Amino acid sequence: MPHLVQAVVSGVAVLMYLPMGLLFTMASMDLNPASLSNMSSAHSAVEMTCFGIKFLMIATSVFITSHKWMSLVLFCLSSYLLYNYLVWVPHQQVVVNIVRVASFSSIFYVSLFLPLLAFMPGIDSTDIGQVQQFRTNITIAMWTGILPAATAGAFCAYFRLRHFLVTAVERFRTAPQGTKPK
Repeated sequence: MPHLVQAVVSGVAVLMYLPMGLLFTMASMDLNPASLSNMSSAHSAVEMTCFGIKFLMIATSVFITSHKWMSLVLFCLSSYLLYNYLVWVPHQQVVVNIVRVASFSSIFYVSLFLPLLAFMPGIDSTDIGQVQQFRTNITIAMWTGILPAATAGAFCAYFRLRHFLVTAVERFRTAPQGTKPK
Protein backbone atom coordinates (compact mmCIF):
# COMPACT_ATOMS: atom_id res chain seq x y z
CA MET A 1 0.00 0.00 0.00
CA PRO A 2 2.78 2.55 0.70
CA HIS A 3 3.98 2.23 -2.89
CA LEU A 4 0.59 3.51 -4.10
CA VAL A 5 0.90 6.61 -1.94
CA GLN A 6 4.38 7.24 -3.35
CA ALA A 7 3.13 6.76 -6.91
CA VAL A 8 0.18 9.11 -6.40
CA VAL A 9 2.33 11.82 -4.81
CA SER A 10 4.95 11.42 -7.56
CA GLY A 11 2.26 11.53 -10.23
CA VAL A 12 0.73 14.72 -8.84
CA ALA A 13 4.16 16.34 -8.55
CA VAL A 14 5.06 15.36 -12.11
CA LEU A 15 1.73 16.64 -13.44
CA MET A 16 2.29 19.95 -11.64
CA TYR A 17 5.83 20.12 -12.98
CA LEU A 18 4.85 19.63 -16.63
CA PRO A 19 2.85 22.84 -17.23
CA MET A 20 5.22 24.92 -15.11
CA GLY A 21 8.25 23.51 -16.93
CA LEU A 22 6.68 24.08 -20.34
CA LEU A 23 5.82 27.68 -19.43
CA PHE A 24 9.31 28.39 -18.13
CA THR A 25 10.88 26.79 -21.19
CA MET A 26 8.71 28.90 -23.49
CA ALA A 27 9.47 32.01 -21.46
CA SER A 28 13.22 31.48 -21.65
CA MET A 29 13.25 31.08 -25.43
CA ASP A 30 14.42 34.05 -27.47
CA LEU A 31 12.74 33.91 -30.88
CA ASN A 32 14.37 37.07 -32.25
CA PRO A 33 16.42 35.96 -35.30
CA ALA A 34 18.87 38.84 -34.81
CA SER A 35 19.49 38.06 -31.14
CA LEU A 36 22.89 36.99 -29.88
CA SER A 37 21.42 35.39 -26.76
CA ASN A 38 22.49 31.85 -25.89
CA MET A 39 18.87 30.69 -25.97
CA SER A 40 18.02 32.36 -29.28
CA SER A 41 16.26 30.02 -31.66
CA ALA A 42 14.38 30.26 -34.92
CA HIS A 43 11.40 28.53 -33.29
CA SER A 44 10.76 26.79 -30.02
CA ALA A 45 9.10 23.61 -31.33
CA VAL A 46 12.23 21.47 -31.02
CA GLU A 47 12.96 22.75 -27.53
CA MET A 48 9.39 22.06 -26.44
CA THR A 49 9.46 18.57 -27.99
CA CYS A 50 12.72 17.79 -26.25
CA PHE A 51 11.32 19.05 -22.96
CA GLY A 52 8.42 16.64 -23.46
CA ILE A 53 10.88 13.80 -24.11
CA LYS A 54 12.82 14.66 -20.94
CA PHE A 55 9.52 14.76 -19.04
CA LEU A 56 8.66 11.29 -20.34
CA MET A 57 12.08 10.06 -19.24
CA ILE A 58 11.38 11.31 -15.72
CA ALA A 59 7.87 9.83 -15.74
CA THR A 60 9.26 6.51 -16.96
CA SER A 61 11.44 6.16 -13.89
CA VAL A 62 8.42 6.84 -11.67
CA PHE A 63 5.67 4.79 -13.32
CA ILE A 64 7.43 1.84 -14.96
CA THR A 65 8.62 -0.55 -12.29
CA SER A 66 10.10 -3.25 -14.50
CA HIS A 67 13.81 -2.58 -15.09
CA LYS A 68 13.65 -4.36 -18.42
CA TRP A 69 10.82 -2.21 -19.79
CA MET A 70 12.23 0.95 -18.26
CA SER A 71 15.63 0.38 -19.87
CA LEU A 72 14.04 -0.11 -23.30
CA VAL A 73 11.79 2.96 -22.97
CA LEU A 74 14.70 5.13 -21.79
CA PHE A 75 16.84 3.88 -24.68
CA CYS A 76 14.12 4.79 -27.20
CA LEU A 77 13.48 8.21 -25.63
CA SER A 78 17.17 9.11 -25.44
CA SER A 79 17.58 8.06 -29.08
CA TYR A 80 14.72 10.33 -30.11
CA LEU A 81 16.10 13.18 -28.00
CA LEU A 82 19.51 12.97 -29.66
CA TYR A 83 17.90 12.60 -33.10
CA ASN A 84 15.86 15.79 -32.63
CA TYR A 85 18.88 17.88 -31.77
CA LEU A 86 21.09 16.42 -34.50
CA VAL A 87 18.48 16.91 -37.21
CA TRP A 88 17.11 20.31 -36.25
CA VAL A 89 20.06 22.02 -34.51
CA PRO A 90 17.57 24.53 -33.11
CA HIS A 91 19.76 27.19 -31.52
CA GLN A 92 21.42 30.03 -33.39
CA GLN A 93 24.54 29.84 -31.26
CA VAL A 94 26.81 27.07 -32.49
CA VAL A 95 28.28 26.41 -29.05
CA VAL A 96 24.85 25.84 -27.50
CA ASN A 97 23.98 23.26 -30.17
CA ILE A 98 27.31 21.50 -29.75
CA VAL A 99 27.06 21.36 -25.95
CA ARG A 100 23.47 20.10 -26.06
CA VAL A 101 24.25 17.37 -28.61
CA ALA A 102 27.35 16.38 -26.61
CA SER A 103 25.34 16.02 -23.40
CA PHE A 104 22.51 14.14 -25.12
CA SER A 105 25.09 11.88 -26.78
CA SER A 106 26.45 10.90 -23.40
CA ILE A 107 22.90 10.22 -22.16
CA PHE A 108 22.29 8.08 -25.25
CA TYR A 109 25.58 6.25 -24.68
CA VAL A 110 24.63 5.35 -21.12
CA SER A 111 21.14 4.30 -22.22
CA LEU A 112 22.77 1.80 -24.60
CA PHE A 113 24.00 -0.12 -21.58
CA LEU A 114 20.75 -0.06 -19.60
CA PRO A 115 19.16 -2.97 -21.53
CA LEU A 116 22.38 -4.93 -21.08
CA LEU A 117 22.19 -4.41 -17.33
CA ALA A 118 18.51 -5.30 -17.26
CA PHE A 119 18.57 -8.39 -19.49
CA MET A 120 22.15 -9.61 -18.79
CA PRO A 121 22.53 -11.63 -22.01
CA GLY A 122 24.64 -14.75 -21.64
CA ILE A 123 24.89 -14.40 -17.86
CA ASP A 124 23.58 -16.99 -15.40
CA SER A 125 21.45 -14.86 -13.07
CA THR A 126 21.74 -17.43 -10.27
CA ASP A 127 25.54 -17.08 -10.12
CA ILE A 128 26.01 -14.00 -7.92
CA GLY A 129 29.73 -13.70 -8.70
CA GLN A 130 29.14 -13.73 -12.45
CA VAL A 131 26.32 -11.18 -12.16
CA GLN A 132 28.45 -8.89 -10.00
CA GLN A 133 31.41 -9.10 -12.39
CA PHE A 134 29.13 -8.38 -15.37
CA ARG A 135 27.61 -5.34 -13.64
CA THR A 136 31.06 -4.08 -12.68
CA ASN A 137 32.30 -4.42 -16.27
CA ILE A 138 29.25 -2.61 -17.68
CA THR A 139 29.60 0.17 -15.12
CA ILE A 140 33.27 0.63 -16.00
CA ALA A 141 32.36 0.70 -19.69
CA MET A 142 29.74 3.37 -18.96
CA TRP A 143 32.11 5.56 -16.98
CA THR A 144 35.00 5.29 -19.43
CA GLY A 145 32.82 5.95 -22.45
CA ILE A 146 30.86 9.01 -21.35
CA LEU A 147 33.54 11.55 -22.31
CA PRO A 148 34.34 9.93 -25.69
CA ALA A 149 30.61 9.75 -26.45
CA ALA A 150 30.19 13.43 -25.62
CA THR A 151 33.20 14.27 -27.78
CA ALA A 152 31.81 12.22 -30.67
CA GLY A 153 28.45 13.98 -30.27
CA ALA A 154 30.14 17.37 -30.30
CA PHE A 155 31.99 16.48 -33.51
CA CYS A 156 28.77 15.20 -35.09
CA ALA A 157 26.99 18.44 -34.20
CA TYR A 158 29.86 20.52 -35.56
CA PHE A 159 29.97 18.64 -38.85
CA ARG A 160 26.17 18.70 -39.10
CA LEU A 161 26.18 22.48 -38.68
CA ARG A 162 29.10 22.85 -41.10
CA HIS A 163 27.31 20.75 -43.73
CA PHE A 164 24.10 22.73 -43.22
CA LEU A 165 25.92 26.04 -43.57
CA VAL A 166 27.76 25.01 -46.75
CA THR A 167 24.61 23.49 -48.29
CA ALA A 168 22.38 26.46 -47.46
CA VAL A 169 24.86 29.04 -48.75
CA GLU A 170 25.38 27.04 -51.96
CA ARG A 171 21.64 26.76 -52.56
CA PHE A 172 21.19 30.49 -52.13
CA ARG A 173 24.15 31.17 -54.39
CA THR A 174 22.94 28.90 -57.21
CA ALA A 175 19.20 29.63 -56.97
CA PRO A 176 17.67 31.06 -60.15
CA GLN A 177 16.61 34.70 -60.04
CA GLY A 178 13.13 35.14 -58.58
CA THR A 179 12.97 31.77 -56.80
CA LYS A 180 10.61 31.89 -53.84
CA PRO A 181 11.57 30.26 -50.56
CA LYS A 182 9.80 27.03 -49.66
